[in-house]
Amino acid sequence: MSLRHQARSAAVQTLCSLQWRNQVLTDDVKKTMSEIQKEFFPSERESDFFEELVFGVIKKRSEIDPLLQEYAPKFKIANLSAVDRVIMQLGMYEMMNTETPPPIIINECVELAKEFGDEGTPKFVNGVLSAHLRKTGK
Repeated sequence: MSLRHQARSAAVQTLCSLQWRNQVLTDDVKKTMSEIQKEFFPSERESDFFEELVFGVIKKRSEIDPLLQEYAPKFKIANLSAVDRVIMQLGMYEMMNTETPPPIIINECVELAKEFGDEGTPKFVNGVLSAHLRKTGK
């Protein structure tokens, strides 16, 4: 498993943990990030990327969620499982704010969906993120 994949995985775990506990205060975020990083992601090499993903998704959630809703109109985004929602938020954030090629981001998010989601999650995540790619090219 690549270090970037580990960073994404740790970001999903952090963001889900924060949503389940309904915490977004900076001290809580940093504490949760530190705990998850120690347990699941000990490498310092991609810690900046991990931090960018967590804080980026938190800061841009109000921009990302309406886009997710647009690409999944049959589902109310707020009612999705935290895992499904967080994986798609992470993918959208990355496509909108990094230089990583979108097909790689989509593939990584599908792998995260296989790892953390339910049986239908990988297909759903792929469909939503691919719809964004088709519409915007990024």
